[in-house]
Amino acid sequence: MKPKQDKKDKRLNRLYSQDNRDNAGRKTDLRRRKWRRFLRLIRALFATILIIWVIKTLIFSIGDRRQGHNASDDVPSSPQTETNPFTVVLDSGHGGYDVGTEGVSGRYEKDLVLKIALLTRDALMEKSVQAGLDLLVWMTRDDDRFISDIDHERAKMVRAHGGDIVISIHANSFVDPRVSGTETYYYDATSLPLAHIMQQALVRATGFNDRGVRQANFYMLKETGMPAVLLELGYVTNEAEETKLWDKTVQKKIAEAIAEGVLEYISRENEEGGEALSP
Repeated sequence: MKPKQDKKDKRLNRLYSQDNRDNAGRKTDLRRRKWRRFLRLIRALFATILIIWVIKTLIFSIGDRRQGHNASDDVPSSPQTETNPFTVVLDSGHGGYDVGTEGVSGRYEKDLVLKIALLTRDALMEKSVQAGLDLLVWMTRDDDRFISDIDHERAKMVRAHGGDIVISIHANSFVDPRVSGTETYYYDATSLPLAHIMQQALVRATGFNDRGVRQANFYMLKETGMPAVLLELGYVTNEAEETKLWDKTVQKKIAEAIAEGVLEYISRENEEGGEALSP
């Protein structure tokens, strides 16, 4: 009787083993099917995203062509005229997540110099009209945008656009909060007359300490291909000076001083036989 029972047990074991293998096989197949469905879903999702991106790119490309858009249009500038006007490039230092120097009050250089640059643009346009001069103002930025310093992008932008002079506007800082005053930087002899005019105009307008005209190797001064100056209007690490720099009345005085300095530079160039601009 026992041998028969053993045979029966063996048959049952084989059946159980077969069932287990079948169950394992079914589970494996189920996992494979699920994995294949997942991969199909991922591929479909990726294809959908790619199609949307292509359609969006085509739409914007068509829109840009209809509007006559080109890469240089991404940089703000004044309207062009049919004549050959004298072009002033205004460069507001820093921008975007490049905040520049943080002042005593916690406010940023990038915001201060942009405000003054915009006021300067308006003052230049107004005074040039009053003087009967054909003048344009072009700005490297007229909003809070970031411009990379990699490969000296600002200077490349200026060279690509062209112009007659560059005025780069900044605010200064120092570890000693007692330091104050205005200073103007230039690179070579062609920019020196403009630097002297700007320094004198700013000191007269603000009454700030005159720290003089200084030579520097800044890329915005030597790589733009035209006379260029960098204005350090004052020290935002000096509490009294920062307060004045943020005062709207002082900002307007600074803007008008820069504009008057530009007109004086043009006048001197014409008197000395240069080709700056004729009224």
